Amino acid sequence: MNKGLIRTAAVILSGTILAACAGCSSGKNSSSSSRNNMVSANIPEGANVAAEDMPYGASVTQLKPETDSNIQLWIEFDNRYLKREEDGTYPSVYPVNDYFEAVNEKSGELMEKAYYPASFKDILSKANADTSDAFMANYYDIFKDTIGEDFEFDYIMIDKCIVFDGSNNEYGFDVKDDELKELDPSVIDKITERYALEVDATYKNNNGDSLLFSNRSGNALTLYEYKIDGKYYIV
Repeated sequence: MNKGLIRTAAVILSGTILAACAGCSSGKNSSSSSRNNMVSANIPEGANVAAEDMPYGASVTQLKPETDSNIQLWIEFDNRYLKREEDGTYPSVYPVNDYFEAVNEKSGELMEKAYYPASFKDILSKANADTSDAFMANYYDIFKDTIGEDFEFDYIMIDKCIVFDGSNNEYGFDVKDDELKELDPSVIDKITERYALEVDATYKNNNGDSLLFSNRSGNALTLYEYKIDGKYYIV
């Protein structure tokens, strides 16, 4: 398998390394870091602020495998942006879990579950991959090269969420739309929600240490997630 093609496709699969989200503003259609922007929001002590006006991270939900059978990894996010359904599930969160667990397991099946089918098929084609599992074995190695050792992701943090509002294409939604239209011109009419997610994660190394991915890579990942025909996918 051509390593150059694998790496090119892997860059596509990872989404863009975070740049656009770094300048996002507070508000319902954008977000701020859950770990550090509660301070930068400059909310006066004792102020009475409506929940919808609080910065991203003000209402954090933490899911874990023991209480949610849809996930394998602990994951945290702001439940005002990635919302709970009436049946108690969080379908907009699960593709992010599947993405990271697919890397852990080098599983083509799991990554296919996370991705919009036409998008993942296109990535495999560009990689000239024999199978999705073969692709994922190489994809794991790209993460390993970045981290510098064997690893296993164990905790996911969705730190920022940009919700497309019809005008904020500076975050790359128009680019993603164009990519999807090339694969399936009719898909645009099936899209009802668009998100750009900044995602970081901790991982364990062979010594059992828990370390932060962005401390090794220099950046978190941006994953684009769309709701297409009633289902959430990474695109």
